Amino acid sequence: MSEQSNPPENSPENPPESPLENSFDTDPGEIGPAETDGPDVENGGLNQLHNLGNRAVSLGLIAGHGHHQGSYELIEQGEVVTLSPQEAIAYLEDLIASAPKTK
Repeated sequence: MSEQSNPPENSPENPPESPLENSFDTDPGEIGPAETDGPDVENGGLNQLHNLGNRAVSLGLIAGHGHHQGSYELIEQGEVVTLSPQEAIAYLEDLIASAPKTK
């Protein structure tokens, strides 16, 4: 009888868990009716959120962003900030608007 071994930790067969997940990996059904007050998260809001997050990264305002378990996480100054998708949209819009303008 042969013994099966588990793949080593952090190998391609067993990658480390990431604290942030790509928003495309998230089932849109995870966002329930109670979380859809405000911007229309199910119909374009996630695209808007993703675009705002990418813009904030390109401006150097945040280090990363992603949708995780029904919330949206931003990495800002080494800290993870967890917000609802609606709060994240407002937060990122304000953050981008307050960024120093470059020529």
